[in-house]
Amino acid sequence: MNQKELSKKKKVINLEKKLMTKINKTIQKYKLLEDGDKVLVGLSGGKDSLVLLKSLAWKKKHSQINFTVTAIYIDILNIPYNANIQYLSTFCNENEIEFIHEKVLDDVDLKSSSKNPCFLCSWDRRKHLFSIAKKGSYQKLALGHHLDDAVETLLMNMMYQANISALPPTLSMFNGNLTIIRPLIETKESLIIDYAASQNFLPMIKTCPFEKKSSREFVRGLLKQMDENYDRSKNNIYISMTHIEKEYLP
Repeated sequence: MNQKELSKKKKVINLEKKLMTKINKTIQKYKLLEDGDKVLVGLSGGKDSLVLLKSLAWKKKHSQINFTVTAIYIDILNIPYNANIQYLSTFCNENEIEFIHEKVLDDVDLKSSSKNPCFLCSWDRRKHLFSIAKKGSYQKLALGHHLDDAVETLLMNMMYQANISALPPTLSMFNGNLTIIRPLIETKESLIIDYAASQNFLPMIKTCPFEKKSSREFVRGLLKQMDENYDRSKNNIYISMTHIEKEYLP
C-alpha cells in the first residue's frame, strides 16, 4: 500500500470514528436502543438512510445491546422518485441486514392538492411504514433525519405554521407501541456527506418535479447563507430549542 492509499484509508477510518462517536452519544443520551428491540429502518436510497443503516449495522456488531435491524424501501409506483433496488438489496446483504421491498400504488394527486406535495408524499410513505411496523411487531422505527433537517423544520414551522416545533430524537406513538428514533439527529449533514463519499455510496436517481419548488429548499438556502456568515449557526439554532428563556417570551 503506497502513501496515497494509506492516507486515504486513514481518512476513512477517522471519518467513521467521528461519525460513530457522534451517533453513539445520541443513542446513549436519548436511550434510543434497548435490549430486545426490533428496529425497522426507513430506507430511501439517499445518503442519509444509507449512513443510518450502516451505522446501525456497525452498532449491532459492536454493542452489548441485543437488537435486530430490518431495512424497508417503500416503492410508491405512481410517484416519480426512484432508487436502485438491486443496489439497496446488495447493500443490506453486505451489512447482514434483512431487506424488504414494499410496492404500493396510491391515489395521491400531488398536482391538484392544495397541500404541500412534499408533505403529502412524505406522510404517505410514513403511513405505510407505520402499517408494516405494526404487522411485524417492530418496537422502533429509525429514520435518517440529521441536525440540518431538524433546524430546517424548526424554521419552516416558525415561518409557515407559526409554531415552534421540529424533529425530536425520539417520539412515542400509538400508545407506546411504536417509537420513532433518529440516531443521526445531532449529526451535521456535512459529516454525513463526507462519510458517504468515502464509502462510494451510489447516488439516488431523483426525478421528482416538486423537489426544487419546496419550502424546504428555500429555508435550506437561508441556512446556507447563515452558515457562510457564522459556521456555528446551525448548531446554535439546534441547541436553542433546549435553552428556552420563557420569561423573555410573550
